[in-house]
Amino acid sequence: MGTVFRPSLTRPMPAGAVVTDGVARWKSKAGKLRTAKAKGERIVEVGNRYLARYRDGQGVVRTVPTGCREEAAARAVLVQLERRAELVKAGVLTPEQDAISSHRRTTVASHVEAYVASLNARGCTAKHVHSQKRLLTTVLDECRFRSLADVKREPMEKWLTQGANRTRSARTRNTYLCAIRWFLNWAIDNERLLANPLARIPLADEKADRRRQPRALTGDEIVRLLEAARRRPLAQAQLYPRGWRKGQPGTSLRPETVAKLERLGRERALAWKTLVLTGLRLGELASLRMRDAVLDGPRPHLLLDARFEKNRNGSAIPLRADLAADLRAWLAGAPPDRPIFALSENQVKVFNKDLKWAGIAKRDDRGRTACVHSLRHSHASLLNRAGVGPQTVQASMRHGSLDMTTVYSDPRLLDVAAALDALPALPLEPAPSLEARAS
Repeated sequence: MGTVFRPSLTRPMPAGAVVTDGVARWKSKAGKLRTAKAKGERIVEVGNRYLARYRDGQGVVRTVPTGCREEAAARAVLVQLERRAELVKAGVLTPEQDAISSHRRTTVASHVEAYVASLNARGCTAKHVHSQKRLLTTVLDECRFRSLADVKREPMEKWLTQGANRTRSARTRNTYLCAIRWFLNWAIDNERLLANPLARIPLADEKADRRRQPRALTGDEIVRLLEAARRRPLAQAQLYPRGWRKGQPGTSLRPETVAKLERLGRERALAWKTLVLTGLRLGELASLRMRDAVLDGPRPHLLLDARFEKNRNGSAIPLRADLAADLRAWLAGAPPDRPIFALSENQVKVFNKDLKWAGIAKRDDRGRTACVHSLRHSHASLLNRAGVGPQTVQASMRHGSLDMTTVYSDPRLLDVAAALDALPALPLEPAPSLEARAS
């Protein structure tokens, strides 16, 4: 037979407490008189919520919180626990199902913390873990899911179509939905949940609602971008920042400042050039260190660690001769652990400023956007334009399927008109031999 009780808690003696006959008396911050049993330099207080102690279906004595302040409510919880124990003994429930029933009542915050710990243990990047926790917490808070038992399809579908989600893109809504789905799948794998109640919610059609589609840059635009990236740090620092001459050139800079800004501009231009000629992603480029650059020998390349690659395979990225020479000069004398490029967290904003300085439109007439990822699109599109085989382009992009590589090819950069000249001639007039045969 189980029992319910309020636990005894001890804590340090409050400041100003007076002990008389084993009873401590003091005033709280609100000015109310408080009393508790004194035990040496500590006081003993009785908790305000009941615990239940019972023997589960496997014969193990367990003490669990009921969350109840009233004894009658706590005893009702105890009755349910003992009933489940009897079902386990009778074989109606398995011990695993009984454990899942307990997890369903636990606050969802504790499950989220365990999920985050699992992601860290799997070796996920700190950025991915932070992103998943943010997305998951947003869904749980706005849908008011307090426990796993609260997670149901109807409120989730309602949330996806109301409030801020009305103006969010299909891809953003899918990102939130996938975040909580992955969390629930993890709960199933760890025997905290029997089934995923959100598994059958269909994903939104991202192709029909594309808000931001990157475009590839032309060769001329890339040259202008590199020149703007190289010149902008110094040219911008030479402008007056305030006053009636604001925005006009003419400020004087110390020689060491000029050298520092010129080096910064060269670093940015070389970073953009590396992205175009290798097809690397920005995060992959940021992960590279001096020791990852193999620049000597007949085949210079960059070693991309599997931890930082999207497909987690690890790759050797070949380098063109001029890029290898640029990197060799840039990294001369650098320590092995130094990043190849000191990219900031605001590198996307830096790219946008370089675009504006170069006079390149952020959006084209098709509504496609020029962004950092456009450099990867440019890599694929320019290779296709040069007549490189599709499988070679796929290998250079490190894609698992050729369909994905096709998405990165901007049709505007492909010379379709020149390709039509390769088709056979199709004259409408009869051939001379046919006319002679008819006569």
